[in-house]
Amino acid sequence: MAENVSNLDQKQMEIELTRRGLITSGTLSKLRTRLLQYLMGESIPTDFTKYKTPTSNQANNNENTIKMTSKKPYFKPGTFSGLNWENFDSFINKYNMSASINDWSEEDKIRYFPGFLEGTALKAYENIPDNSNIKTKWSNLEKHFRIQFEPTALIDILRSQLEKRKQLDDEKPITYITDIEYLCRRVDPLMKQQEIIRNIMKGLKSNIIRYVGFMDNNTVENLKFNIQKFEKIEFMASGSLCDQSPLKNKESIFKEEIFKINETIKTLKENNEKLIKDLQNSTMTENINKITSQFNDKFNTLSEQFKSQNTQQPKNTQNFRNNNNTAR
Repeated sequence: MAENVSNLDQKQMEIELTRRGLITSGTLSKLRTRLLQYLMGESIPTDFTKYKTPTSNQANNNENTIKMTSKKPYFKPGTFSGLNWENFDSFINKYNMSASINDWSEEDKIRYFPGFLEGTALKAYENIPDNSNIKTKWSNLEKHFRIQFEPTALIDILRSQLEKRKQLDDEKPITYITDIEYLCRRVDPLMKQQEIIRNIMKGLKSNIIRYVGFMDNNTVENLKFNIQKFEKIEFMASGSLCDQSPLKNKESIFKEEIFKINETIKTLKENNEKLIKDLQNSTMTENINKITSQFNDKFNTLSEQFKSQNTQQPKNTQNFRNNNNTAR
């Protein structure tokens, strides 16, 4: 994009600046810088012809207002390189939307287009002959790139996706409907409302179909309104939206059961620890009592033996004396 701007002469540059409400005074280098800053969304209020220098009394009050109103919006469309995982249709739709927001003309769209291409896509642009009419009209350039980078059987692929598309368990109805509308528009831009409604209805969850199936669904907007009523009733009845995932419900129940099990395990563990402690205390008491009993038994036995010995000792002493007297 910068390369294209650099090729503009003084007169062409002034025309481009005038179209965007930018000041055209200054050298060619300054004009080029001013235009590039605008294209990159980096303009300042003084770049625009409608900018007025505020008085000292207005400066503080009007500074933000001037910045907001004098600068035109700029929206970057992103880039496209032609890789397998990239979607050219999404890129080109965003590019066209950006061109509309940025107030680009058809000529602008052609001129700026290569600035948002990279890799293989940029090479494909450079391979277009200069004398070809592809670059003379935007619709020709867009068609050329669609042929280059969109799948050969794109419509068949989109139609297959449309037929297989079902509302997911955790998907909001409006998200599902929006996607179906997009696929229908891609398959057939002129598809009738009844056909779009049929494609929507066949993939809705069964509980939604049972509610809205007999209602007035002659337009997509009516169908959306009826589904919104169903969601309100579901919320009032159960406190949860109809798009709440059964998987999430199961997960919630599972977590609740796990919590209960953990609490039970915790209680059992506490009881077990208490029981072990009681058993330890009980065993210790029994051991102490047993040792004490054994000690008492031993002590009593020794006491009896000691008493017996003390009783026999005087007799032995008397016998010893008698024997000595006899010998004399």
